[in-house]
Amino acid sequence: MYQYQSRESDHGIVLDSEICYNGDMENEIKKAKELGKTGSSKYILHACVTCKRTRWVVFLHDGKPKNLHCKSCANSQEGNPNWRNRRNRDERGYVRINIRKDNFFYPMAIHTGKGSYILEHRLVMAEYLKRCLYTWEQVHHKNRIKDDNRVENLQLTSAENHNPFTVMQAKIDRLDIKIKALEEELKQWRKQKTYATASTLVEV
Repeated sequence: MYQYQSRESDHGIVLDSEICYNGDMENEIKKAKELGKTGSSKYILHACVTCKRTRWVVFLHDGKPKNLHCKSCANSQEGNPNWRNRRNRDERGYVRINIRKDNFFYPMAIHTGKGSYILEHRLVMAEYLKRCLYTWEQVHHKNRIKDDNRVENLQLTSAENHNPFTVMQAKIDRLDIKIKALEEELKQWRKQKTYATASTLVEV
């Protein structure tokens, strides 16, 4: 029968969401239907390269497993060598970059149970300035797109000035929308006037 494997971690027992089967041999390949999964993919019983737990992983056409790490290790700073450059979004829409202790910008990091990260727009600005940012320094997105972290779209400001700046930018954006709407109305009015003038000339 299928069962969830577990292991000890800093947070107690962790259940792996990927199912494995005691009677199967490592590197054995099965179809999704044989494992009670949907779809037409094939799966290989593969051992995580870090914790050595076996679990069923999608088997790619090039003969390799889709993931070398189990989900627990993939989310671990120590377990995944690709963790350093891993990007994800927070609930506000900002991009976060995972960072290790040996990074020059590590003092700027925010620490969680799964590791440490820096908001990408702050990291980009810090790399541009070649120094760590102070906690009171804020990085503003000029176009208000939270994941557009090109250095030319970023502006360094203070926490005190950031909110008023954002409010002013929002007002400017609303005025731009109104201007475009008025320009469109004027364009339609000119078309109607031209049509009316042409009709009058035809009648004459």
